[in-house]
Amino acid sequence: MKNVVIAALSAGLLGVLPAAQAASVSIDAGNYVLSYEDTFLTGATVSTSGGDVTFSNLSYNTYALGGILETNGVVGSFDSYAGKPFPIVITPKAGVTITGLTETVAGEHRASAADSQGSQAGVVAGLVSRWVVVNGADMLGQNTPYTIVSLTAGQSSLGAHSASGSLSFAASQPIGLSALDLLLGAGAVGQGSAAYASLQQYKIGIQTAAVPEPEVMALVLAGLGVVAYQRRRQQKKA
Repeated sequence: MKNVVIAALSAGLLGVLPAAQAASVSIDAGNYVLSYEDTFLTGATVSTSGGDVTFSNLSYNTYALGGILETNGVVGSFDSYAGKPFPIVITPKAGVTITGLTETVAGEHRASAADSQGSQAGVVAGLVSRWVVVNGADMLGQNTPYTIVSLTAGQSSLGAHSASGSLSFAASQPIGLSALDLLLGAGAVGQGSAAYASLQQYKIGIQTAAVPEPEVMALVLAGLGVVAYQRRRQQKKA
């Protein structure tokens, strides 16, 4: 079933960044500022909470019907690396280092495999993203989380699904999303089998750490020096 469902991902291209002139929107998320083009995930509701920025109310959906349309899928592709503006730029505030990020996609699904032998149904959802340091475009990593619901004859599944993945790095300069594919697929084999899936949310969570001030570092080093001196004195007495 996994091969059937994953094959659905290449079945269609839902959309690309619109050709309309984009405007930049900035969100203060506490330790960092997230800027994005208003044409990115057009129509989404954007909110921030606890350092996370969420794009909600997405309208990605797909379905499959056994014996009629056995596989189907959509790919929302956003690629801005080839000299074009990044759709998302994250800038740490003074004294802050970005230590990593977590991306999550979430939605709902309904899938049912018919009772007949060999019937199958399932859905797959996930993302592929690439992040770079904007100044010089140094690669930070690629994120590829996904989730699969795979059913055999007589099984059914209904509810929410989500896929989450993290990258770890250290960056005190602005970082940018250089490419993003939001993936969604459905598969159904056997008359009476069916599958439906949606992607409704894309969330970015940023991990940060404070950079010690020079004065603090000087005090720490001085403290370490005192400790080392005391240990040497104790060793000599012994």
